[in-house]
Amino acid sequence: MKKVIFCATLLFVAVLTQSFSKIPICITCNLNGEIHTDSPAIVPPGYYPFKLGNFTITVISDGTLLMPLEHLIVGTKPGEVEQALAGHHRASPTETSANCFLVNTGGQLILVDAGGGEIFKAGGLGHILDNLAAAGYRPEQINAVLLTHFHPDHTGGLLRNGKIAFPNADIYMHQADYNILFGASGEKDQSENAGVIQILGLYKAGGRIKTFNSQSVLFPGITAIPAPGHTPGHTCYMVVSAEKKMLIWGDIVHAADVQFADPNAAVVLDANTTQAIAERKIIFAEAAKEGYLIGAAHISFPGLGYVGLNGDQYEWIPVVYSTGNKVQLFK
Repeated sequence: MKKVIFCATLLFVAVLTQSFSKIPICITCNLNGEIHTDSPAIVPPGYYPFKLGNFTITVISDGTLLMPLEHLIVGTKPGEVEQALAGHHRASPTETSANCFLVNTGGQLILVDAGGGEIFKAGGLGHILDNLAAAGYRPEQINAVLLTHFHPDHTGGLLRNGKIAFPNADIYMHQADYNILFGASGEKDQSENAGVIQILGLYKAGGRIKTFNSQSVLFPGITAIPAPGHTPGHTCYMVVSAEKKMLIWGDIVHAADVQFADPNAAVVLDANTTQAIAERKIIFAEAAKEGYLIGAAHISFPGLGYVGLNGDQYEWIPVVYSTGNKVQLFK
């Protein structure tokens, strides 16, 4: 398995990251009545509910990070990343969402990923519990948290103020990722994973971690589908209700502006680059063919859309914003 210096990379990201939380806005008007702002507006709570069959799914934003993609993406041609970003009116460092997905089955509340929490608070994350509350849910109501993988921007939110954030939830993760952190086959040098080990260790001590080794139905309508590469146990979750399907795919994509057009573009955080690329191609092909909805962790909030095929290139087709309105204006 390729050794990834995860902590060093995160430190590099953190250095280039700015936090805009709690910045007051100043609005001024000139004599012509034009309004100007000299600082960003405070962002309102980030949650987006929608129906998938009989389930209600709510995308919960943990915030955004500024990512230096030209340094994080590998396997591309010189200038490819910069050109792709410019073509989408984006710059680097690039603001990148961290999306989590709450599945309300009617009988259980199941959260997929928990965001970065306090680990990334200075970098712009750590809003999952506040946004969960804004959406009308309390952390003690969550029955299970399904982890796509163990990286801290997906597990940090399991902790708040040094305590378990979801006291009644079991944590589900692939055995391969569990072994890296706690198993005999784990890495000898665990300094880069120390924070995650501490967080998940609290749940482990209470017997709250459940693992799986292969494709598994975890709950009615929710199936774990291993997609290794980014980590050995990286997992997608297929959610199905009343014949409607949605694949929550974790870190299959980090840079939508680059990786749909070029699935061979990988990130330095991939544990196994070759495997990660192969899984991305398989998932792109199937999603484009089958036409099911995608829930993406690192595509701009709410991270919902479809994989399209334009000629010989894949593309991201975002969902149309909906308020649930069923009233037709013109007939």
